[in-house]
Amino acid sequence: MSRALRILAGMALLLAACASTDQRFLERGTVQGERVEGLKADQVPVHGFTVWVEKGDGKKITGELLAVEAERLWLETADGVQAVSVTPADRVVVKLSESDQRKTVLWSVVGALSTASHGYFLIFTLPAWAVTGFRTSGSAERDAEPEVMSANLPRLYQFARFPQGLPAGFEKDGEGKR
Repeated sequence: MSRALRILAGMALLLAACASTDQRFLERGTVQGERVEGLKADQVPVHGFTVWVEKGDGKKITGELLAVEAERLWLETADGVQAVSVTPADRVVVKLSESDQRKTVLWSVVGALSTASHGYFLIFTLPAWAVTGFRTSGSAERDAEPEVMSANLPRLYQFARFPQGLPAGFEKDGEGKR
């Protein structure tokens, strides 16, 4: 049994090496979705991604990302347009998509239950399903709502409604024009 425990520990270490805090999601070199023909510009629903900033004092500001500057984000919140200064102590999260975490957990449980038919090999396959499922479900959540490091803040322009900055006619000090 100690050999099986060593193998399980080795597998856990190998899988732990897969975890990272990289910022690859900031590279949007591929186009997602289907090409749609025949739409006029005013028919295209252009909007920024949802972003939330958790300030060092615990205050949370959520809104649509309008534009990005070196050390602040322009968000359209329920209270109107806000310029949110971001410091290294603040936490910035971008909602890229809905999380598939529930589906991942469900498939992991089904896979783990299927190991009942593996006989003695169950001592290897059940831990493999459990460890892999646990790691995958955690990464599904992180991939859907990744945290942005403050050094990479300017690269969020790709997720803003106005990637080149707020337009000249946009009111920065009050309610924004849509």
